[in-house]
Amino acid sequence: MSTKNVTAPAVLPTFTATPELREAFQRALTDVTALSLVGKQVHWNVVGQGFRSIHLHLDVVVDIAREASEEIAERMRALQVVPNGLPEVVAQRNTLPTV
Repeated sequence: MSTKNVTAPAVLPTFTATPELREAFQRALTDVTALSLVGKQVHWNVVGQGFRSIHLHLDVVVDIAREASEEIAERMRALQVVPNGLPEVVAQRNTLPTV
């Protein structure tokens, strides 16, 4: 097998997020991560009339929030941004109202 006329694969340019975009992604990641945790907290503690349907709907909300956090974090990495979902970051920086 000859290696003549073989070219290296093209290297695609990488896009690096601006500081504003990095911060916006991090805020979104922090809030959807917090939403999944708050949703589970409410899910575990809901009582009374309509308990079952609320309980099941909260499972859906939690699943959506968890999927969103995964999507956001993966998009951040694709843009050369390091996602931070550490518990202390989520606890200190989320903008959700207190439950």
